[in-house]
Formats: sequence, structure tokens, C-alpha cells
Amino acid sequence: MGGNAGNNRLAGGTGDDDIDGGEGDDTLLGGDGNDRLVSHAGFDTLAGGSGDDRYVISGGSVHLEDFLGHDTLDASESWDDNYIDLSGVDISHIDDHDCDPGHGGTELPLDVQFLQDLSGSFGDDIATVRGLVPSIVTALRAVQQDSVFGASTFIDKPVSPFGIGGEWVYRMPQGLTSNENLLTAAYNAIVIGNGNDEPEAQIESLMQLALHAQDVGFRTDAGRFVVLFTDAPFHQAGDGAAGGIFTPNNGDAFTPGDGALEDYPVIQQVKAALEAANIIPIFAIAGNYESIYRNLAADLGRGEVVTLTADSSNIVDAILEGLDEATTTHIEDAEGGHGNDTLRGGSDDNHLWGHDGHDLLLGMLGNDKLEGGRGNDTLSGGVGQDTAVFAGQWRDFDASLAADVLTLTDRRVDGQGSDQVDTVETITFDNGSFALASVLNVGPVAQDDVGTSLVEGSSTAPGVPTAQGDVLANDSDANLATVGLGETLQVAGLRTGNLGAGGAWLAVGGVVQGSYGSVTVQADGSYVYSLDNTLAATQALNDGDVVQEVFSVRVVDAHGAESLSELRFDIQGTTDPIPTVITPQADSLLVTIGLASSLGAAQLLNNDSVNPALSLAVTGVSNAVNATVSLVDGQLLVTASKATGGFDYQVTASDGTQATGHVNLSGVTTNKSANVVTAAASFTAADLQGQAGNDKLTGEGGEDRLLGGLGNDTLNGAGGADALYGNAGNDQYVVDNVGDLVLEILGEGTDVVLTDLALYTLTQNVENLTATGLGGLNGSGNSLGNLLTGAGGNDVLHGLDGKDTLNGGAGNDVLHGGAGADTLAGGLGDDSYYVDNVGDVVIEAAEEGVDTLYASVDLASTPDGIEVVRLTGDAHQVGGNAGNNRLAGGTGDDDIDGGEGDDTLLGGDGNDRLVSHAGFDTLAGGSGDDLSLIHIFGILVHKGRDQSAQVLGGGQALGRNLIDHSFQAQDMGLRHIGQELVLVAHIVVERGLGDATRGSHLVHGRCGIALRRKQRGRLAQDLFALVVVTGGARSGHRGCCSQ
Repeated sequence: MGGNAGNNRLAGGTGDDDIDGGEGDDTLLGGDGNDRLVSHAGFDTLAGGSGDDRYVISGGSVHLEDFLGHDTLDASESWDDNYIDLSGVDISHIDDHDCDPGHGGTELPLDVQFLQDLSGSFGDDIATVRGLVPSIVTALRAVQQDSVFGASTFIDKPVSPFGIGGEWVYRMPQGLTSNENLLTAAYNAIVIGNGNDEPEAQIESLMQLALHAQDVGFRTDAGRFVVLFTDAPFHQAGDGAAGGIFTPNNGDAFTPGDGALEDYPVIQQVKAALEAANIIPIFAIAGNYESIYRNLAADLGRGEVVTLTADSSNIVDAILEGLDEATTTHIEDAEGGHGNDTLRGGSDDNHLWGHDGHDLLLGMLGNDKLEGGRGNDTLSGGVGQDTAVFAGQWRDFDASLAADVLTLTDRRVDGQGSDQVDTVETITFDNGSFALASVLNVGPVAQDDVGTSLVEGSSTAPGVPTAQGDVLANDSDANLATVGLGETLQVAGLRTGNLGAGGAWLAVGGVVQGSYGSVTVQADGSYVYSLDNTLAATQALNDGDVVQEVFSVRVVDAHGAESLSELRFDIQGTTDPIPTVITPQADSLLVTIGLASSLGAAQLLNNDSVNPALSLAVTGVSNAVNATVSLVDGQLLVTASKATGGFDYQVTASDGTQATGHVNLSGVTTNKSANVVTAAASFTAADLQGQAGNDKLTGEGGEDRLLGGLGNDTLNGAGGADALYGNAGNDQYVVDNVGDLVLEILGEGTDVVLTDLALYTLTQNVENLTATGLGGLNGSGNSLGNLLTGAGGNDVLHGLDGKDTLNGGAGNDVLHGGAGADTLAGGLGDDSYYVDNVGDVVIEAAEEGVDTLYASVDLASTPDGIEVVRLTGDAHQVGGNAGNNRLAGGTGDDDIDGGEGDDTLLGGDGNDRLVSHAGFDTLAGGSGDDLSLIHIFGILVHKGRDQSAQVLGGGQALGRNLIDHSFQAQDMGLRHIGQELVLVAHIVVERGLGDATRGSHLVHGRCGIALRRKQRGRLAQDLFALVVVTGGARSGHRGCCSQ
């Protein structure tokens, strides 16, 4: 209902009304129900009547009247800083206008029903009351002209010891009426009863009156009062037992009835009846029982107590006093607005709500509820059991206490501010009400946890691989003891290591890796630790080892206060085999597009690793892209269709562990022209195939396959054990690895191998071998007629079968022609030649070192340029050349002719024939019966035989030497030795190896006769032309002829 611009009087009905006076000086009467009365302008009078009414005030002055229900003064629409005083001590100010509560009297119609005590003790007062009825009516009408009156009575239950028969608990002689005469007649007709005991049926009669409100005639829009006159205390529930009444009062109305069947009611039943009927009791008490009824009024939550004189002569004043108290405005609750308001409570149990702004709430007396709302508010409870109310959960606020002032700060982003609270006993949140001391956040206390011990598993035992538990189970927080507070503990973070290790906290719920395993901790504290046998640290544990895995745990409460602890696990080690881990690395192959390539699969493993060290093998291929790939007998058979592609390969360790690697394919295209293709070093291996041209194919460091095709091709593996196929044409192979394989077809051109290896043998069907290194080559040919060419090192060349040509080059070379008539050319250096065929040709230039020829066939003459010849095998003849030769026989009977030059002839074993022709020769017959033929100026001047198998002087017994020719002095030399002249020729005879004869044993007689001293009973005679005896193994000086 809304008013107009005038001065309106607007009255509600029995329901919950919403009445807005609008402009003007209005009077708004709510009547029954929970009404909402709105004042915005003017000077309005608001009377809510019965019910829980709300007064919405902003913009005008207000006079309030309300003494029923639980009412609220609402300034929530105001934007000013308001002052509201519910105690009535000060005038409230809303929007800078007065808000004046009423102090007695009412704008509402006034209904007053008298409830008269007719027990014997009140008998002397009845006459006084009868005489004052007109005065009572006049006084009530002075308070409110629209007043009606009536009378009801009580004595007590008609049961001894309470009363006697015929008495009653409740009767109504006169309902409400505006006729003063009817009220007077009713009082005149009243007769005093008895009532045996002092307590009477006051509260039961009051309840029955309220239950009979309709019979009494209370009006819906009136203020309803009952004035109870008595001079005695009251009976209540339980007292009925004294009269044998044990049936509890059911709280309903009895019509008719005298109350003899049920016990007296409990006070709560009386309260409920009064509230339902909207009746306010006024207790007019004589006999000094006021305190009893004040307590009753407090229990009923309504009512006033006034004192009657002994004869009730002050009854008019008492009634007016009671009505004045009863009609004094009592507003229980207040709400502030958007400004910084001050809300002051009174003696009632007030609810003060600041709403927005920085408000001051003062509870004062009573058990108040203070709610600051938004803003930084101050809440002071005052006297009584007060409660501060906060919107939100306890966990939403930080609480601290200093100097008996509790500070509560809203932690939420859009929170309500920070409030100061004092003299308040209870704090209420959305999740419950709690004593002030209980809302202080104490914080968690986290305790270290030790999980179940774990045991590393083995091949024979599973061990104990997991541990489960709850890290919060032994943690505490004093706030947890407060039921409903909402305190919680949860895990907010986890990290590896002890608390001293530091580091960032990791979120819960995920896997946190440790040294020996991993743990997952949930926010609720539950955890699972899993030992990981694949970790290196775990695998390193042995039997008897006990280690500890430690994690740090961050525990927080509902306010974020934290406490840190450690979670530990003892781990028992087990000696176990290291699990196999294969790490394949990507490979790259270069192949010829469109042609079938074949490469060793094993080289894909060169850059792969395995732990522990096991053997690896390629056991399969798959997922080929732009190529067809198969694995046959360890070979990768690849045919690429495009320039790029790839495939996967499966690698298997010797213990069965498998992994997958990948190969990148690159393709190159060749044609019938002269192709020059060089594989980059980045490729694992290459398969390069030429065609009809003179191709130059170069691999890289892997095990390459190079196919020359039809032309004169050059194939260079360039490191690695390569397969080189020249096919037709005069091909050239560069061999730089002992694993290189050269494959050539018979009759497909003249082919050559160039190598810097130290040892190499030509494969079948390859004709030539050339050394390219300086370190020397031990090279061998094959069954063909080979050309073997050394370099600057000390080469050893073996022709083997065939008619070979061996060129040693520089260096001290060894040349073996092998079977066949070979040509051997040593070149510079001290070379060695092995001649095993009479058709072998040795080519050696003079002054190119000291060269040695080992002949296993007879040599009529030593090839030019050869200095040393040694006979081997079945060879027994050798003749020197024009140079200074050293010619040595073998184990047989050799015929050695020094020829020209200063030669050394060594017979060796056997019965040798040593021939000296010219120069200054040295002859050593060696063992056996040797024959020395000495020619001087082409004349045989000496022919001697050594019976001791030694050259002259070479035995225990000296043979007999014959002089076949005479000498001329000018051809010979004469030397005076002692008393003798000795003919001297130019010949040297060396003592044989192991000869026991010393040179000093030779003595010279006349005519050159040399006599040997007697030895072993025998005297030998020798005839010498020149004798020069040089010392042997046991002679440190020359013989006599050298002195």
C-alpha cells in the first residue's frame, strides 16, 4: 500500500503488509502480521502493531510505536553516516533526521482484559477494585480513546489441596466491551472463592485466556493487553501431583472445564499461547511477589510488572504505569546503510547489522548479535552473552587477539574487510558458532613420518616394492578439536630430499621422483611410494645395503598456516643383474636410387650403446618409406625409389632385450657417363654403383659397397671394411683397411690395388699392387703375373705364382718372385732378392746400396749390382761379378768363384771349392774338406786340400800343399823373416770356424818351408807361397808371417 503527497493514515490488516507513506506527514499502522512500513519524507508516525515488523527509514523524521513482536529499524537505503540508538537514551538520526521511539501510549486501538484473582487472600481488594472501575476506564481512554475492556477470573483447580469443589482455573464473566456499565456489572457480580494453598492458577488461567482470545473479543488491529491482579505466587507443571493429577497439560483450551483433569502448564506453553494471540501481560502484584513475576515476564519474553498496595488502592496508577511500560517502543534490531554508521543496542537482545561502511556496533545490554557487514567495522558486545556474525566460513578469516580485541580479516579477494571485536563471547560464521578463543588459528604441527620398509626385488623374490600410508595421520592442530569449525589439514607441497635440501615445492597429486623410486602424495595425506628397480641408484644396491629415501612435506591448515615434516623410507638392497638398456642412435645410409644395394646391417650398431656390455645384433627392419628394405643373412638389401626415405630397425641384445632404431636414407642417381660420387662423412655407410662410364666412387668411414660397372673405374672405400667390385675395365682400387674386400672377374681388364697398408695380398683376378705408404708394404701377388710396386719404405714383395715383376723402389726391400720367371728390381736401398727360378731376372744398379741375393738355383754369375749372394736349398754354384762380392755357400758341396774384385768367399758346410782369380780375396772354407784354387795374374799358384774340412790352417792337422809353378821375384815378394826368406804372394787364408790351430803355431824354415810344432806326437809339413794368417776365434794376433 502506498500513500500520496498528502498526510495519509494507512492501516494494514491481519496479514504481512507493505505500507509506504510516500510524501506528507503520514501515520502507518501495520496491524497484525509481519509488516514493512516505509518512511521517505515528512514527519511520519509508524506503528507496526503485533508481529515482527520492519521500519524502512530514509529522508524524513519518524515517530515509532511498537511494543509487540521482534522489530527492525532499517536504514539500509541511507547513504549518510547514521546514528541509531535502540536503547531510547538518545534520539536516533537517519539521513540527518530524527527518529524518535515512543515512550508510552499508542496510536493503535487498545484492548484490555482484566484477569482477576478471586482466591480468598485477594478478597479484601475486590471491593476497592469495584469502586475504581470508572476511574480505570477513564484512565485507559486517556491513553487511547478507542479502548475496550473486559474481565476474566481464576481461583485454582477444584482439587485438594489446591482448591475446593466448584472452583475453577479460568472463567470469563465479561468479554471486551466499550460499555463501562457492563464492566462495572461484571465486577459487582464477582464472588470471592477459597483456594486452599497460596500458589494459585495464575499462569494456567493466563494461557487459557490467550487460547480463548477469539471468545474474549480481541480486535485484530489493536494492542492487546491482559492485566493480571494477584497477591500470590503461581502453580506450574509438576505441582498437580500433590492433588493426584499426573496428566501433563496439553496446552489446549478447555471449554467448558475447570482444569481439574490436567497438570499445570509449563511456562513455554504459556509463552506460545501469548505469542500466538499477540497479548502482552501486565502483572499487578501485591504481597511482595514482584520478583517472581519479573522472572516470569523474562521467561515469557514479554510483560511488565507493577506493584499493588495491600488494599489495591493504587490500582489505577498501577494500570497506567504498566500500560506506559508495555507501550514503550522496543525496537530489537537495527540495520545500517551505506555510510559509516553507529548502531547502539539497548536492554533487549539486539541484532545490529552495519551493512556497508566502516561501522561501530555497540551491543550494550542483552545478548546481542552484531554483524558488521562490509567495511572495517568495530563490534563491541557490552554486557550479556553477545555474538559477532561474519558472512563466510571460518576458514575465510584470519583471526588474531591483542589486548582483548579480536581482529578478524576476510582473506577472500572480494572480502568484507577487517573488523575489531571486543566483549563478545561467540563468533558465528556460516559454518557455525564458536567461542571466541576457539576461532584463533593455532596452526598445524606436522610430525615426521617413517613409511613401511621396502625391499628391492630380485629374480627369485618380489621384495616389498611399495609402501602406503597417510602423512597427516600423526599431525595435529588445536583447532581440529572444535567441532564444526572447519579446520582442515592438507598436504600443499612435496619435494625430494630432507628439509635442509631446499628447492621448489611440487604440487601434490603428481609423481615426485626420488633417488630409488617415486612417491605420489595426495592433498588428503595419502601416499604411495614405489621402488623403481630400473633406476641406476636402485640397481647399484647390493645385499645388506640399507639406504633411506627422504622427501619433504608441506602441511597447511585451512588458513594457509604451514608446518614442514619429512617422509622417510628405509630401503633394503638386493644384488641383482643390471637391466639391459639399449640406446639406439639414428644412422644415415647413402644408396644408389633404383639399384639394389647391399650393406652390412651390423654397422648400424656402431653408434648404438648397451648397458651392460652385451653383444647386439640387427634382427629386423620395418616401416620403410620410399624404399624397399629387407634383412637377409646380416645384409641390408635396400632399393630406394626417391632421394629421401628411411626405415626402422630392430636391435636385439644377447639377453633378448630389444629396442628400435631409425635409419635415414639418401639416394644418389648414376648414369652411363663418368660419375664422380663421394659420400659425406656423415653417412654411416654407402652403396655406390657406377654404370658404363669411367666412374670415380668414394665411400666414407663405414663398411661401404662400391660397384664400378663397365668402365675404367676408381673405387675408394675411404676407411672402413669396404667391398669393392670393379667388374669390367681397367679398375683401380684404393685399399686402406685390412677388412677391404676387392672382387674382380677374370679377364676383365688390368686392375691395380693402391694401398697404404703394411700387409696386403692381392685377391684373385687382380693383376697389380702398388704401395702408397711410406711405412713399408708386405705385399703378395696371386696366381697371375703380377706387377708389385713398393714405395719409399722397406717393402717385402711376394710374387707367388706367375711371371711377376717386383719393383722395390726406395728403401731396404725384400723381393720374392715366387714360382715363375720373375723380374726383380730392388731400386735404392739395401735390397734382398730371392731367386728360385733360373729364369728370374734381377735388376740392380750400382751404388744403390748393399744388396743381397738368396739363390735357391745355381748362378753362373752374380747379377750386376749385387754385392752379396747366399746359396740356399739345392743351389751349390755361384760366380761373382766384377764387383767386390761376398759369396756364401750353403750346407752342401759348393763351388764358389769370386771372379773379379776383392771378394770374400765363404764355403760354409760341405766340401767346398773356393776359387780366387783377382783382387784381394778372402777365402773361408768352413767345415768339410775344402779345395782352394788361387790364381795370381791368371796363374794357378796354389792348390790345397784341407783334410780337416777347414780352409788352410783350419784343423788340428795340416794338409799337404803343393806348389805347381815356379815364381819370379818380380811377381812375388820376398820378405826376410828371421834367418829365412819367404816368397810372398797376395793371398789371405783365414782360420776356419772353431779351428784349434793358432797362427803362432806356424814356424818358417829354409826355402819357405813352414814347420808346425809337434802336436799330439805328429809333425806336419806345408809349403806356402804367401801365407798371411789372421787370428781366429781364439787368436788375438796375426800369425808369424804378419810380424
